[in-house]
Amino acid sequence: MTSSAQQFYKEAAACREEAARSLNPVDREGWARLAREWEELALAAERGQIFRRG
Repeated sequence: MTSSAQQFYKEAAACREEAARSLNPVDREGWARLAREWEELALAAERGQIFRRG
């Protein structure tokens, strides 16, 4: 797994934790949506579809 993908999965996990702690349903859904977006980025990184600028 690339370091980018690993970082993206960590971000997704942090968002899921925030969602679990959120008492407000709107906030909870927002954090869950961010988690899904980070996971999509992680999958793209694993497939080599994300490139670093250098």
